[in-house]
Amino acid sequence: MQLSLSVRRANGAVPRLGVAPLLVVVAMVLGLGSCMGSTEDAETEASELEAVDALGCDQETIGGDESAVVSALAVENGEIVGLCFGESDARLDAAFAELVAITPMAELADIDLVAGFDQPEGDTLAFASMIGAGNEDFVVAINLPLAEDDPEELRLTLAHEVAHVFAQTPDQLDVEVDRQDCETFYNGNGCMLDDAYVTQWIELFWTDEQLASMPDEATPDEAGADDRCSLDPTFLGSYAASHPEEDFAESFSAFVFELDVASSVQPKLDFFEQFPELVDFRTQVAAAAIPTPPNNFDECG
Repeated sequence: MQLSLSVRRANGAVPRLGVAPLLVVVAMVLGLGSCMGSTEDAETEASELEAVDALGCDQETIGGDESAVVSALAVENGEIVGLCFGESDARLDAAFAELVAITPMAELADIDLVAGFDQPEGDTLAFASMIGAGNEDFVVAINLPLAEDDPEELRLTLAHEVAHVFAQTPDQLDVEVDRQDCETFYNGNGCMLDDAYVTQWIELFWTDEQLASMPDEATPDEAGADDRCSLDPTFLGSYAASHPEEDFAESFSAFVFELDVASSVQPKLDFFEQFPELVDFRTQVAAAAIPTPPNNFDECG
């Protein structure tokens, strides 16, 4: 089973901006430790950390380049349980607060680790991976220097990565089905269920020719993405055209923040309207008055 589900590239064109609207949320996250002063809370924290340790909280489990991970937080139902790897890092605390601010609690339940890695010269802003034996536990890992430099792109990226999480939980993906037995779409981790978001997405928005042009359905086809992008104006840039799941996640991030997109792309954003649990993301973002990131997606077609 492959671990890495997705990456999303950082956009170097966006100027550095502050995150003042979320300072209250950051303060709440940073203050969690002060609420765990009792013996009972300490025992609960220790128990939950042991559960994370059973899954793994180390460089190998989290993924990414060797020695790049500098910090990891154990998370339970959207709250920090404790530091389980490396040293505390205010940048990771702030990124976690961003994640909580844009993600409904029900969708945070599958994220057990939030990790920070340090690659200031890299072009990957974040990625998501399965951890453990099945697809019930996930890590979201964030490139801390890039996140600090570009908090608006971070918000889009976190929405993108969370989409990869909720689109591959057991109600969406069967990890027990092998590639040769999959009758829908096999993404390298398992087989999409008949009514999965991604199954419906592919039926609506990807042609047989586009699927056949991918050398490996489990891996984004960045080499062929430019050609698909040049021919099809429904994609939000070449990266979306590299893989159906990337198309789904890129479009979802644009939906969450209600970005203005070309009329050719709008049907993909409208797709999410039929799922109340996904509309909840957009509702939460709007209610929190989170600033709308700029639309840095490339045009296709």
